[in-house]
Amino acid sequence: MPIALLIFGMLLVIAALIFNGFKYEQPWWLTIKEYVNAFIPIALILALKILFHFVLKNTSFPKPISITIYSILALTLFLPFLKVSLVPLRKFIPKLLAVFILSICVLNLLVTSYHFKNEILFAINDSSIINAFLFLGFALYLGNKWWQTAKMNLYFSGAFKSQWLFLLILLVFIIGSSVFSALINLTSQFKDAIWNWTATFSILNKFPGLNLILAAIEAGILEETLRWLNLRIVLSKFRHHRGRIELAVLISALIFAVSHSVNYFSGQTAALTAVQIFITLGFCLFLAAVYLYTGQFWLIVLIHACQDWLVFRIKVNPLADMSASGWWLSIDPHQFLPSLLVVLVYGAFTIVLLTGKRRSVIKAHLEKMS
Repeated sequence: MPIALLIFGMLLVIAALIFNGFKYEQPWWLTIKEYVNAFIPIALILALKILFHFVLKNTSFPKPISITIYSILALTLFLPFLKVSLVPLRKFIPKLLAVFILSICVLNLLVTSYHFKNEILFAINDSSIINAFLFLGFALYLGNKWWQTAKMNLYFSGAFKSQWLFLLILLVFIIGSSVFSALINLTSQFKDAIWNWTATFSILNKFPGLNLILAAIEAGILEETLRWLNLRIVLSKFRHHRGRIELAVLISALIFAVSHSVNYFSGQTAALTAVQIFITLGFCLFLAAVYLYTGQFWLIVLIHACQDWLVFRIKVNPLADMSASGWWLSIDPHQFLPSLLVVLVYGAFTIVLLTGKRRSVIKAHLEKMS
């Protein structure tokens, strides 16, 4: 996986350098420092990991003490790194590249191979939830430095308060789509993902797990924090563009969806990877639009975490017939139709959220962000 991520990052850099060569009057090599700064977290995290494993293998320190020392050292090094390497970034693509790499590095910052005997400590370490909160803190710090404000949750605007009926419809759709997206991993037929909820929930209730709950929360916080950063970067770049709302939603969704291409380097087929990117794109478009419309960061974290929790519970459930799953990821034209339907529904709701009276709500929220 690290090699795959490195290859993916290098491809992004090549594309970015070519873009800069056409976009800016100065030659791209004059801005190479910003790309170097964006990749510094990779070198830092590799050095920390090597040091940590060396200490574990070659010292007699108790592992909890070694882990504590490593965590303090890692944070001590990362905080000045943010100030020196990332805060000075000014250009659009280096910022996008930097926050993407930073999210990967922070995700691996405090994860250890040590298995705690205590169930709660094991769940916290295994889920990487502390890393997600660290990334959230780093994002708030960068937001204050880059845009002088890091408002994630906004007060409801007057226009938003007058649309309670639409908000209710949106809430019902969110709940239904989250459950449906999880059930398509479990059922063998499209109709079962719509109607057969009772049997599925009776299976889910038999297998509780704190680590799965924390893992879902971790995914919601870290991935939605990355989405928030991407949205802010794009909105700032195209602040005078008429279509900046659509550009922000599309670019932020594309970044997150295309990042799943690394799964191909992990042995996944090209066809399956392409379909996964396609489905993820639809969900990401929807979440970005929901955030811009509601202005509530906690809401998209909750949506993301709930859906991931359902998916995680199904995947680890021994009663789930996973041999029947995968029909929705098939490239067969007849079986691909349900996947296409899911994406189209997400896309339709995204369009509704970005148009009409909802658009005026989004514009009011953007004014509060700036």
